[in-house]
Amino acid sequence: MMKKYDSACCIFLFLLLLIYLAPSNGWLDTSELSSASFLLGIGHPPGQPLYSLVIKFFELVPLGNISFRGNLASAIFLILSFLFYLKIRNAIFKDFHLYGVTSTLIGLYFFLSYSFMIQGVRHELYSLNLFLCMAVIYFVFCKKYPMLVFFIAGLALGCHHLLIFLILPGLLLVLLSYERRVSFYQRGLFFFLLGSSIFLYLPLRAQIEPIYNFGSPSNFDSFIWVISGALYKSFKEINLSLMFSNIANVSSLFVKQTNIFFFIGGIAGLFVWSFKNFFPGIAFILILIANVSIELLNQFFDDGNPDLHGYLMVSFIVISLGFSYLFLFLLNQVKEKTSSWKWKVYSYGIVVSLVFSMFFQIFQSKDLYNKRNDWSAPFFGRNIIKDLPFNSLIIAGSFGTFSILNYLVFTGNFRNDIKLIYSGFLANSGYRTNIEKNYPGIEFPKEIKLLVIYVPYVDIQCF
Repeated sequence: MMKKYDSACCIFLFLLLLIYLAPSNGWLDTSELSSASFLLGIGHPPGQPLYSLVIKFFELVPLGNISFRGNLASAIFLILSFLFYLKIRNAIFKDFHLYGVTSTLIGLYFFLSYSFMIQGVRHELYSLNLFLCMAVIYFVFCKKYPMLVFFIAGLALGCHHLLIFLILPGLLLVLLSYERRVSFYQRGLFFFLLGSSIFLYLPLRAQIEPIYNFGSPSNFDSFIWVISGALYKSFKEINLSLMFSNIANVSSLFVKQTNIFFFIGGIAGLFVWSFKNFFPGIAFILILIANVSIELLNQFFDDGNPDLHGYLMVSFIVISLGFSYLFLFLLNQVKEKTSSWKWKVYSYGIVVSLVFSMFFQIFQSKDLYNKRNDWSAPFFGRNIIKDLPFNSLIIAGSFGTFSILNYLVFTGNFRNDIKLIYSGFLANSGYRTNIEKNYPGIEFPKEIKLLVIYVPYVDIQCF
């Protein structure tokens, strides 16, 4: 049963997310994910079949516009992730005195950072992915429903397969500490494959050629191309100088999002934890190393990119738990050597300090994740297409621009007479031939910086 302070923290976090929630579609992948889920299409690699199906359910709720419903779903999954954080805390810190309110506030402090809040106010998959990761971690540590662990892990591949794979080695170590029967893992493999069968959505849906059909994974080769993420090359090369540079970048990001006290304390706490309780401590160290290592290979590291923060959310969770362990361990040492009245003074002082730190965290980063009045993406798209002639064809040179316009036309039902093409798809000869057949005489420019507007039988305007 949840404590009152746990419930109060959850309500506070949810209200804060509602205050700063984006009102509509946005930049980067948010417009694309809104359209792909609403139209039950196929988004950019690796396709995100689970995310599309889950968010489609939320988009059926008659509340605000389509993208707002997806934004609200992100907020809900971030709250559910926090609830699982509390359940994990209860499972592993139950032997500490007064572990509850202190570790709850520490966890909330991390969830109030930009890295978490930006994922909870916009239409993105990282909140759902974090929820699934936290569920898997919880069920492993509480030693309940082991086959459900394998099933959820397989299912989570359909949200973001790389991020779920990064936590599995550490969790497998914990499983091996209390279960070593081969038959157990044979059954686990069956449920893992059953969960991962969510990917069958991609070729089945591609057969009917939905409006959003990135990569058209209707055959084996294109299916592998989509789910492997072969389109992206930011993690493919191992460069030692790049790795050392990114170690500094990742460390700087952690310190910026928390502070150096929480960061160093979290790392130290993980090692103390592994010394006192080997398997849980080492498991979380492995999860942290795996989660961070992928960013050390990132050729395009940019801490201003909110997606990068999404990749590191599990790392923040691990550091938060490490800091909580160290903090509570030291508190118990102090309590044994302190009189009762002094201990009360210390306890209240610690709680007040953590509350102050939380509000400082909010005021420090709220302007970065405040999306409540951000209509820039839909206004940008509307200004492009509102005055175009009937049945105009737009060739977008930027996938972001294509996604925003696509959302307005197909999801927002604004100017649905307009036809949209992404220039990157023109490399497909069949796709290109079909366009030329439907628009006789069309000429494709060699270079498209932003977009090309083709008004049938009139001219081509390049921008």
